[in-house]
This record gives sequence, C-alpha cells and structure tokens, in this order.
Amino acid sequence: MTNLDIVLLSLSLHQLLCVALLLKARKHRRSFNYAHFCWILLIPVFGPLAGFSLVRALHRKPPDADWLSQQEELHRVHIVSHGNVESTVPLEEALLINDPRKRRNLMMNVLRSDPMRYLDLLLIARYNDDTETAHYATASIMEIQRQFQLELQQYQLELTKKGAPPETHRQYIELLSRYCESGLLEGQLLRRHQLLLKGALDDALALEDDADILHIKVGNCLALKDAEEAKRTAGQLITLYPHDERSWLENMRVYTETRDQEGMRRLLKRIRDEKIDLTAAGREHLNFLGGLPA
Repeated sequence: MTNLDIVLLSLSLHQLLCVALLLKARKHRRSFNYAHFCWILLIPVFGPLAGFSLVRALHRKPPDADWLSQQEELHRVHIVSHGNVESTVPLEEALLINDPRKRRNLMMNVLRSDPMRYLDLLLIARYNDDTETAHYATASIMEIQRQFQLELQQYQLELTKKGAPPETHRQYIELLSRYCESGLLEGQLLRRHQLLLKGALDDALALEDDADILHIKVGNCLALKDAEEAKRTAGQLITLYPHDERSWLENMRVYTETRDQEGMRRLLKRIRDEKIDLTAAGREHLNFLGGLPA
C-alpha cells in the first residue's frame, strides 16, 4: 500500500466519521457552531472523535454542580429576605437599619437560625433602641446561657464518678473555657467560673500533661491576673513541647501581657541562640514584637 493509498483511506475514514457525527447530532438534536465544525473538518479522524465527545457533553449537567451550589450556599454572608432583593444587607448592618420593622425582621430571621453563631451581635442587640429586638436578643442570650449551664452540669456529674477518663476532663475544660471567653459572663460570676476552670485544669493536668490544656491554663491565669503562674505554665510548654511553635508564641503572649521586658528579651535571645524554626505566621508575630535582638 502506497502513501497515496494511506492518505486516501484516512480521508475516506474522516469523511465517514463526519457524516456519522452529523447524523448523531441530528438524532440527539444537537448543533455545532461554525468554529467548532471547521476544526472538526480540518483535523482528520481526531476532529470527528472530539465532535462525538462534544455531542455527548452538550446540555449535560456538570458532575460537581450540586457540590458547588451547596458550598456557595454554606459560604453566604448576606441576609436575603424572602422574595425581596432590595432588602439584602450584610448581617453586621442589620442593627443599623432605620426602619424598625425591617431591622426586626432581618434580625429575627438570622438569629433564629443559629443564635450561638451570632453571639457577638446578640450582645450588641440587647441594647438596641427597638424594644422587640432588644427583648429577643436578651431572650436568646438567656437560652444560650441555659444551654451552657446544662452541658456543664452534665460534665460535672460525669466527673464525680470514679475513674472519669481524661477525655471527659478535656471536653469539660474546653466547654468551660468557651463559656468564660464568650462575653456572657461578667464581674463576680465570670471570676467564679474562671476559678472553677482553674480547679478543673489542675485536676486534668494531674492525670496527664496536654498541650491544649496547658494553653488554656495560660490564658486563664492571665485572666485571673496570676502572672507568675502564667509564666510558669508557659515555661512548662517549652520544656515539654520545644518543637511546637505555639509554645514559644504563648511565652511571647505572657511576657507581652505582663509587660515583662526583661523576660521578653531573654526569650527572644533564646529563640535566636537555639535557632528555633518559626513559620511565616510566627515570624510575622515575632517581627511585630520587634524582631530578634542583635
């Protein structure tokens, strides 16, 4: 078979494929634009094969379309009122709307969905001029506090049982820490829960040393104005977890909040001498504090 025969055979096959492609497109009621069909005609054999793939793909739903729509819905950060696009506003601006009725509706729709998620706004909304908005915000805050108290009581009951596992201590501490940092507690009530957290931390650390619990203890000591205990606990983090960047950053936090300049200088010198490898975020934090000493 000569080269001319091979070329003629390829062109014949190409023409047959083009005819088959047109018949298939007509059968499935598909149509090509001129640009696509020109490329199909100009590329022997492979052009029609690509055309068959294009016919199959036309008007088909992408496999990830549902997933993408779900992700888009999860990451929405605006409130859209029912059937009224003009009422679309950022959540933070809902409290600033002059129309009391519209403001109330927007606040109610969002806060009913997940009050804990918008706790910061609830704490602001309870002082709103609109009495209904303030009342609902206050009622929601009381409900959140009730849920916190119920969960804490359940954990306290479990911890009274002999041989409570360390995981129960951890969950109780994390819940109590979130409650103390939520902004729901003030004054003596806040201090009472911080002291309760201090006791729970000591009990948990008596069972085992845990980095996360030690971090919580540092923050609680700072909240209780116990600078020495905060420094001791932060130093314990470096001793137990010297390769964890958070241990060094926690010590920086302690020296910054206690305004211990000498302690901060010693810590930065130690980071330089021991060649501690920090991440980009850690380096940025370090540079914010003035960088390493010469």
